[in-house]
Amino acid sequence: NGNELQGALGLHFTKQLTKSWETTMSNSQERSVETRFSRSGALFVWTWDIKETSLGTHLGSYKSVEYAITQSIVQRPKCCPAYASDFPAYQNCLSGGELPSC
Repeated sequence: NGNELQGALGLHFTKQLTKSWETTMSNSQERSVETRFSRSGALFVWTWDIKETSLGTHLGSYKSVEYAITQSIVQRPKCCPAYASDFPAYQNCLSGGELPSC
């Protein structure tokens, strides 16, 4: 139908106990999520950009409520969102959930 979904992994550092972000689903749907993190480290959040491929028009972005907290910036998540068997570290994946397969 001409729409394309592309993903990216954003990185943020956290030593805070609380982190909030907003997720915009469309012009009329918005959702806020507050999460308390039990450990410090490098916080990774998945973001998808939605584009119409024939014109290259950016239709919107979606920031997942899934996140990973690894020991440091050099230890990247190894799993697709929701496929970690060791949440929030994302170093051990459920079958079929290894990056970059998602």
